Amino acid sequence: PHYDAFVVYYRNSLGGWDSLRIIGEWNEVYNYTRKEFTGREDEGKGNLQWYDSRERRKWQGNTGHISKADIASLRDMMLSRDLAIISNGQWLPVRVSAESLNGLDTRDTLQNVALEFESAYENDLYTPDVLPWA
Repeated sequence: PHYDAFVVYYRNSLGGWDSLRIIGEWNEVYNYTRKEFTGREDEGKGNLQWYDSRERRKWQGNTGHISKADIASLRDMMLSRDLAIISNGQWLPVRVSAESLNGLDTRDTLQNVALEFESAYENDLYTPDVLPWA
């Protein structure tokens, strides 16, 4: 995990765009799904097998201590259908995969919340940012 700023852009409940800057520890995880398919060749000489592999990127982290105003923004963001982050200069659509905001205490001024985001799409291809021959 690394301690870093994580900025999430989201469409708020009034229809405008807001951002929430969350500083905390973040861990990046890549999840893979594979499906196996079997088919017949046109000439009927045998079966073919191929795989459909997909990658989904996930960010797991902790907000660190955030204020009650940020908690209100966080609750608004949890209900948003349009979320994105900027990664490597690219706008990436994401969705909140956390189903709850745990650890909220109305008595405390600062809160510490665990969050989880995942990409809103699955990759079936990968190209490294830095190619060895470039």
